[in-house]
Amino acid sequence: MRMIKSGSAALVLLAMLTSGCGGGGGGGSPTYSLGGTVAGLGSGRQLLVLSGAGTQVTISSNGNFRFPDHLPQGAKYGLVIQQQPLSQTCLVANGSDSVGIKADVSNITVVCADNPALLGGQVSGLPAGASVTIASSSVSSVTVSANGTYNLPVRPAPGNNYSVSVITQPMGATCVVGNASGTAGSVAVTNIDVSCSRASLTVGGDLSGLALGQQVQLKLTGSGVPSSLLSLGLNGTFSFSSPITYGGDYVVTVEAQPTGQTCSLGNAVGQGIMNPVSQLRVSCTGNRHSLGGSATGLASMPGGQPLVLRNGGDSVSIASNGPFRFPALLADAASYSVTVASQPTGQTCSLTNDSGTAVTAPVSTVVAQCLSFVWRSRLIAGSGVAGHLDDVAGAARFSSPSAVVVGPRGDLLVADFSSSRVRMVTMPLGAVSTLAGSSVPGLVNSVSPLSASFRAPAGLAVDAAGNVFVADSGNHVIRRIAAGTGEVTTWAGSGAAGYANGLGGVAQFNNPRGMAIDAAGHLLVADTGNHVVRRIAPDGTVS
Repeated sequence: MRMIKSGSAALVLLAMLTSGCGGGGGGGSPTYSLGGTVAGLGSGRQLLVLSGAGTQVTISSNGNFRFPDHLPQGAKYGLVIQQQPLSQTCLVANGSDSVGIKADVSNITVVCADNPALLGGQVSGLPAGASVTIASSSVSSVTVSANGTYNLPVRPAPGNNYSVSVITQPMGATCVVGNASGTAGSVAVTNIDVSCSRASLTVGGDLSGLALGQQVQLKLTGSGVPSSLLSLGLNGTFSFSSPITYGGDYVVTVEAQPTGQTCSLGNAVGQGIMNPVSQLRVSCTGNRHSLGGSATGLASMPGGQPLVLRNGGDSVSIASNGPFRFPALLADAASYSVTVASQPTGQTCSLTNDSGTAVTAPVSTVVAQCLSFVWRSRLIAGSGVAGHLDDVAGAARFSSPSAVVVGPRGDLLVADFSSSRVRMVTMPLGAVSTLAGSSVPGLVNSVSPLSASFRAPAGLAVDAAGNVFVADSGNHVIRRIAAGTGEVTTWAGSGAAGYANGLGGVAQFNNPRGMAIDAAGHLLVADTGNHVVRRIAPDGTVS
């Protein structure tokens, strides 16, 4: 057993070597031994004493003892204890002589008794299977594995101070000591109580991808923990304010998604948690929506080219009737505009429901309707009677149509010469409508295409952006119908017949008719009255 110094002051068993007055301590003087008996010493305990000559003696059992050295005749001595045994106090009788030793001493008695001040109390709240170590010093401790009464293996002597602390906490709990210090008395101390409580663990992690100004709301549930909501508005680390108990479970869910985004969770479920949780991952991305529709009327032509549709930089090839979908997804609130990039071999396809804005859900309503060129050899539109009448196919009327081009959406655009209008034939049904031009011939520009005026339009061309150019022969100018808005403006020409190069309205034409767009985006014009072919650059410069 380790020797433990009690809280009392160390006592010393000393033999004070002093010569008696006039006594002879010279050579040949007799010497005498010191000894006696020990009683009451606890099993496994020991005390330390010093002989009169300074020799230290350890006594570890009851019975007789004697110092190994001797004192000269006449030497005075006074014996006290150097170190008391653990939790005991020993008293010395017949341990001194102020006259001087004259014979062997055998009547010294050391009587030991247990100290009365037992230290202990109650342990409460200790989790099952856990243990806590309590100590009154670095070498006097007890490990407790169950709630209830405990005692420390030490009894400080009355009047000595004591201090008790927890030196090893139980796993998953925190214990504190009440009435931890005081002064020992003559009765046991039994109110040094140790109270334990379950440790609390935080749950948190990292948020990424959340858009500026948006919020995501998370919900934490777990065993023994009330539901907790946490709203996050910034990317980075986060932690719920409500902790879970040691060994508990947790589940984190997304209670409310941010607008236009979807946030997904990683490491959102945990069981038997023994450490704080910091590995929860919340990743937010913008919502994406599919774009597609269905194709009808496609003919099976082995080796033929498929129908190719385009939306911005994304395209899809369609070789058979039925549903189709573009490979790229649309961002939330995005717009789309589908066009025919390539017609299938031997057919012409037109689109309906081909554009939209502020998309918030998957789009599956784009329709591609395809017709064979065999059908196109029949009447498309027009009754054969001159006039101006918007209607369907053979019920419609034109007046000297002079040019036809395919519009940006696959419809037919017609320069209706004598009615001074630009007409549109919507395929495949052949519905005829007026794209631009009023009932009165003239040279009038307008943001409203039906309020503008033309005079004998004779040629058409469409650029890559979908702008429609009109050879307004009777006004000797080139007009433009803007893609999207339909606004009619004068692109080049002064309005007077002549021949002059220059920018925009500085130039002059004489009865312009046929037109085409080259690979570089230049507009080529058959300037009929001047017997030349003119070129108009994308900036409007005529040469």
